[in-house]
Amino acid sequence: MTTKSIKEYLEKMTRLAQWPVRILLIIALAAAIVPISPGMPTSGLDGSWGYGMGEAVKNKLVLGKDLIFTFGPYASIYTSSYNPATYYFSLLGSVYLALSFAILLLYLLARRSLLLSLLAIFFLSCNGGAPDATLLLYPLLLSLFVYRLTLPSDDLESLNIGEGAVKYLIIALLFGVLGLIPLIKGSLLILAFAIGGLCAARFYIASNWRMTVVSVVAAAVSLLLFWLLANQPISGLPYYFMNMLPIISGYTEAMSTKGKTSQISIYLIPWIFLTATIIMQRTLIWRNRFYLLAVFGLFLFMAFKAGFVRHDAHATIAASGIFLAGLAICLVLRSYWQWPALALCTLAWFSIFNAYYPISTSSMVTQARNTYARLGDGLLSSIRGTRTSKTDFEEARGRMNREHPIPALRGSSDIYPFDQSYLLASNNTWSPRPVFQSYSAYTPKLAEANRLHLLGPTSPDNIVFSLQPIDERLPTLDDGPSWPALMGLYKPARYENGFIYLEKRGANAHVPDTRPLLEQDHEMAEIVALPNTPRPIFAQIHMKRTFLGRMESILFKPAPLRITVNLLDGSSHDYRFIPGMGEAGFLLSPLVENTSDFLLSYGSWQYLDNKRVTSIKIWAQSKQLSSWSGYQLTLNELTNQEHVAINSIVKMVTPAEIISNGQPLKDADCFGSIDYINGSSPAQHTTSYSTMLSIQGWVAETQNDPGDKSFAATLTTETGTTYAAPIVRYKRPDVASYFKSEALEDSGYQSFIDVSKLDDTISVGLARKKSGEWVACRQYHYPITLRATKSN
Repeated sequence: MTTKSIKEYLEKMTRLAQWPVRILLIIALAAAIVPISPGMPTSGLDGSWGYGMGEAVKNKLVLGKDLIFTFGPYASIYTSSYNPATYYFSLLGSVYLALSFAILLLYLLARRSLLLSLLAIFFLSCNGGAPDATLLLYPLLLSLFVYRLTLPSDDLESLNIGEGAVKYLIIALLFGVLGLIPLIKGSLLILAFAIGGLCAARFYIASNWRMTVVSVVAAAVSLLLFWLLANQPISGLPYYFMNMLPIISGYTEAMSTKGKTSQISIYLIPWIFLTATIIMQRTLIWRNRFYLLAVFGLFLFMAFKAGFVRHDAHATIAASGIFLAGLAICLVLRSYWQWPALALCTLAWFSIFNAYYPISTSSMVTQARNTYARLGDGLLSSIRGTRTSKTDFEEARGRMNREHPIPALRGSSDIYPFDQSYLLASNNTWSPRPVFQSYSAYTPKLAEANRLHLLGPTSPDNIVFSLQPIDERLPTLDDGPSWPALMGLYKPARYENGFIYLEKRGANAHVPDTRPLLEQDHEMAEIVALPNTPRPIFAQIHMKRTFLGRMESILFKPAPLRITVNLLDGSSHDYRFIPGMGEAGFLLSPLVENTSDFLLSYGSWQYLDNKRVTSIKIWAQSKQLSSWSGYQLTLNELTNQEHVAINSIVKMVTPAEIISNGQPLKDADCFGSIDYINGSSPAQHTTSYSTMLSIQGWVAETQNDPGDKSFAATLTTETGTTYAAPIVRYKRPDVASYFKSEALEDSGYQSFIDVSKLDDTISVGLARKKSGEWVACRQYHYPITLRATKSN
């Protein structure tokens, strides 16, 4: 067989493989984008916002006005999560997105190497970094489609999509997706609008004003139609875009985290190579070169920010982005350098992605099998009429309700700082604040919207409250401006399962007043003494950015800020400080570290005397660049707060009974758990306590025998003295349901212990009295530090 005949044979096989590969590509798009077999609601931070967005649309809340978040009414296309109220119009949107993707790829991959189609199928099958990377990819592919469509007809790279109505229909269909994408994830509106503007400008420069009009009108009409289809009023659309801006602009400073610097270099090297490949393409006229540099630059910059601002597993978005950019460059250029560029991008993807999700043949095969299994199961269930999405949805709600039961509450309710899934699963009436997850209220405007909600007519009758700061943030930053309203307009009714249940006070309730203390300018890393006052101090800290700092925020991320607070008891604590939250206002003194501290503030601020802040220091975590020149500190004193009797909420006990003095107790395995110490997981404890120690969980003798229930919380000192503190029992239907044992229905316990007179490092545990002798539960030993209450 000659070389010529081999070449002809390979070309014939390639032509024969084109249609099967195209069909497989369409199937891969459907499997990756269309939620034929959707997931069900889950708990946790991410699960709660996904569930909450669906319920917001169901309850006809106006997104951008009544509820402000990164995502829009079609968030379920991103999460692939089921909600009966949003499923069908989100399904329609996802089918439209997949169809438009298919049209773009089939046109762009025509007359291209079969390898590119197979790589596209690989990416879609293995879901590398999707759905973020997939949503970022669409505007890039559309811009490349427009680029080739507007090339001269005699250019080998030009596309021909027909003439007349068919051509305009295809353009309208493809540009309509630019109206849908911002309604899936609002933070993508800048990319969608920028790419749309570049495409319209290219049509105009090519003297095709009809295409310009069709592209702009199609995106605008699509935006309106999809907005209305989601039961959103047209009057709410301006609010959606206006209030998305602080969500986008504040994200970098508030949500950034550090990661491996080497991964950034690994990303930048192929980006530079791609840029050089475009610049060195001699056949490009300057206008085409500028256009390609602009669209690739926008795409790669957005992928860079999405992946490396919050530098954890989000880096896989950047990894997928650089791989897709390498693939895309081969769709518009025929150059010797395109293949080395693709290879370099693939290596970068592998290096970054593998650091978070180890890549192997078996893992890729498993992921691909799962992707197509979901599609197949969903289609078969639909054809047979055996789909049980609504049943599965209710079962998921039931599981969450058993996992963390919230009782029926009279009137409307909200939950802080997140965990909306638990509240929604309890069938209570949800009245959310606009920024419904507190960590996202990271600019003064967003925090103020939440504060005004508490003062307005739609404020909830009940609030389920806990402190759960993310990223080591100063706990009082979350919804800081709302705290005076929470303290004045609400009062605690109970404290269970790590949550304080707040209910509205009477008609005469008022927000506590404030009295100015000082307003001063300070330098970075300066130790600043606070006024000596027994009253709580609210602060506003306006950070002064340098020009370099502003450029850092735009191009990447500024150096994270830390705040060190020094307390009256002599201890120091270090936290992440968010500039926008600090500017909005927050409780600075005393230091409220956990849910129990927040509860004590309702009783008397004297409970937290030892946690009064004597001085602070704000400093930048990195000294490589000077992002901040200093800050302005404004302090106000809180006055005339109406306190309540804490003993009516919790029965505080004194650990008076000594059950062991120097000799360790006998121990045995116990069936149970210490779920919370002062409202936080025991594993998270790094703080000290000076007044009250709350311990909550569940315990029994065995799975099917609760025993005589003679259990107690224990505090064991370093010298071996063990104190016993009584526990109060309460129902834990979630435990009984999980272990399928009715005997565990009453296995819950809680103990609130007055530790104001203790000053020692102790170990918190449980013990059981059996036949008159105390026996320690051997698996529970959590060390913490207690500090005796001191006077000024």
